[in-house]
Amino acid sequence: MEVKSCKKCKQILESISGVPLCSKCSTEEEEVFQVVKEYVRENKGATINEVSEITGVSEKRIRRYLKEGRLAVAPDSPITLYCEKCKMKIRTGRLCEKCRTKLNNGLTDAAKKIHSSHLVVEERPKARMRFLDLNNK
Repeated sequence: MEVKSCKKCKQILESISGVPLCSKCSTEEEEVFQVVKEYVRENKGATINEVSEITGVSEKRIRRYLKEGRLAVAPDSPITLYCEKCKMKIRTGRLCEKCRTKLNNGLTDAAKKIHSSHLVVEERPKARMRFLDLNNK
């Protein structure tokens, strides 16, 4: 476990992984997300600007929800997201399916190479204590 400070309120907390938020800020973040999610569900053709104005949630935060894969753009939505690698139009996340698959395959191949390689570890001679002779110059 790592000691970090909450990204929002700066309270010290123990973080295992993910976004470092204390339980209070995490609860507040989830409540804000649910407001956005419900509005988007009821108003499928809404723009990010409209969602932001009605819910009071910043456009930046709404875009973060889309990139995190927590929200998806409807097929007929005026909102446009692009793959960060190939610039193809996507509905959610940061990468299109093709680029995500390619990245996953590359990581899997790299992990297999690491496991299959045999690293030779040379044994060092036994450590012995050494003394400096300060009398001999």
